[in-house]
Amino acid sequence: RGGAGDGPAAGVLGEAASGPERAVALLRHLADAYRSLSLFRCQEAIDAFERLPQAHFKSGWVLSQVGRAHYEMVRYSDALRAFKKAHDVEPHRLAGMELHSTILWHLKREVDLCHLAKRAVEPDRASRLPEITRDYP
Repeated sequence: RGGAGDGPAAGVLGEAASGPERAVALLRHLADAYRSLSLFRCQEAIDAFERLPQAHFKSGWVLSQVGRAHYEMVRYSDALRAFKKAHDVEPHRLAGMELHSTILWHLKREVDLCHLAKRAVEPDRASRLPEITRDYP
C-alpha cells in the first residue's frame, strides 16, 4: 500500500475539489464500501476500503470493517490482523469486539481471548461518567 492520497481514491476524492465536495466524495466511497459489506460482497468491500487514502484507511472504524469482511470470508488470521490494527489506532474502541473475540476463539488463542475480555471490562480511568452520574438519582 502506498502513502496517503495514493490510489484511485485520491482521484475519487479529488485533490482539486472543494472541502465539502471532497467530504461528500469520501462519505459516498465509505457508504459504497459499507453497502458491499452489508450485502456480503466482502472482497469488493475490502477492495473499496483499501482504495481509501491511508489517513482514512487507518481509522479504527475502517480497519474494523475490513476485519469483519475477512471474518465473513472465514479468513480469521487476516481478520485478526485488521482488528489488532484497529485496536492499535483506537485502544478504547469496543465496537467489533464481539467479532474479535469470536476470531480468537476459532483460532484457539485462549490467552489472547482472556486479555481481550479483561480489556472489555476494564473501566476507563479517564472517564468522567461516574463523576457525572453520581449527581443524578
